[in-house]
Amino acid sequence: ELRKQLSMQGIAVTRMDEIMQYTTTWVTELQSQTVADEAHKQFGWTNENLEGFVLGNKEIRKDSIEFNPPSTQTAGLFPSFEPRGTLEDWKETINFYNRDGFELHQFVVGTSFGSPLMTMSPINCAGLHLHGGSGVGKTTAMAAGASVWGNPEDLIIHERDTYNTKMNRGEIYHNLPLYMDELTNAKGKELSNLAYQLTGGRQRGRMAASSNAERYRGEAWSLISVSTGNTSLIETINMIKAMPKAEAQRIMECRVKKMYFDTKEETDVFSTCLQNNYGHAGEVYVQYVMNNLDEVKRIFQSVQTAVDKKAGLTAENRFWSVLVASTITGLMLAKRAGLITYDTKKIFAWAVERLKENKRQVEDMSISVEETLNDYIHEHWSNVLWIKSTDDLRKQEGGVTELVIPEANARIKLVARYETDLKRVYLIPKPLKSWCSEQQINYASLISDFKTKLGAKTVKTRLSKGTKLDLPPTWVIQVDCSIDNENKTGNTEDE
Repeated sequence: ELRKQLSMQGIAVTRMDEIMQYTTTWVTELQSQTVADEAHKQFGWTNENLEGFVLGNKEIRKDSIEFNPPSTQTAGLFPSFEPRGTLEDWKETINFYNRDGFELHQFVVGTSFGSPLMTMSPINCAGLHLHGGSGVGKTTAMAAGASVWGNPEDLIIHERDTYNTKMNRGEIYHNLPLYMDELTNAKGKELSNLAYQLTGGRQRGRMAASSNAERYRGEAWSLISVSTGNTSLIETINMIKAMPKAEAQRIMECRVKKMYFDTKEETDVFSTCLQNNYGHAGEVYVQYVMNNLDEVKRIFQSVQTAVDKKAGLTAENRFWSVLVASTITGLMLAKRAGLITYDTKKIFAWAVERLKENKRQVEDMSISVEETLNDYIHEHWSNVLWIKSTDDLRKQEGGVTELVIPEANARIKLVARYETDLKRVYLIPKPLKSWCSEQQINYASLISDFKTKLGAKTVKTRLSKGTKLDLPPTWVIQVDCSIDNENKTGNTEDE
């Protein structure tokens, strides 16, 4: 193994025994003279007391900056945290957003300052998703936020990066903000998994290659995640789930409207300045937090209390609460540290309105039992046997039941029988259970609603009755879909 490693460095060795003895002697000598430095495997806070903050090759302390040796996990990102330009030029650049109507962009910058404060809450991660058309400034706002810590081009995760890359970055960033650009092409299932895993705070468990052991996983992350896309993340998840309330409670969404700047040259200069000035504010901000830790905790608690009261949030909205509270607190602290000049009161009012808007959207997600039944039949239209009832038919001579010509035969599989003259549907339980599982609908609750609200009942019947196929009866769920039943439940067409 030693010969292999030396050969990789371009060193040819003939007498290995002497080299091994020499190397061992030097290791022993170094051990007796110095203490090994700890190579941190994650950025962010070094302990729960917030006594140090790792940022690239620096470990920031209250009144000093120490060297942070590279580790296998962090070494590749060290160049991304090398400062560029000056702090004063960065301040001038970031305050480009300091104008009326740009509260959203100011809020996104605030997520960068609020992310390290997430460790003060029991929530591992709170997410913000920005959606809207191209050219509305979503990506630029994220770049402005990322410039607090380092090079925005390197720190922002792009659409072409894999799902595992996103989760690995979350683990390495630990307390730094996780910015993900362009989730437009992501599928509903992937976005649902992303929402759950981000807020869970850990990568999924995986086995290490070539060994019967689990892959190394770092400490749980505690950060703010911001993502962008042309479409709503929750609406995309809604394509595969009937009511994605759980994801909606974890990810706060905001539609970005087109912003108008004075001139195109102004925005070009802003983007250029962001590329040439970054990586200075993070060090100043973290030292301010560490030197005023008790005051920071007090402000965080008071801001969260005010957010909950103004927006009428409950325990169900805890992720939104922490997201807004940490962001507003981060902006207030950054302003006290002399990094920004934004009007935090206006941003607070804007955030409260977005919270109320998200609450209304979640409340509107509830669908009635009638809508659920309609969705199921519509999705399985070609798998339903559409036929008239045979209840009033009598047996002909020879004991053969009169056949009925179906209006439409089921194709590939049979999930239900619908009697068009009686407006009655017979649902087969197994495919209904499978569909409920895919839509994440509780099957038992759905059947209970069918019985209490639609007068459904469980009966034993022959689904193929009236056709050439004569199968024995089976248990099904019978639901009356007649107009009279709609009147009983109060769901009339006029209403």
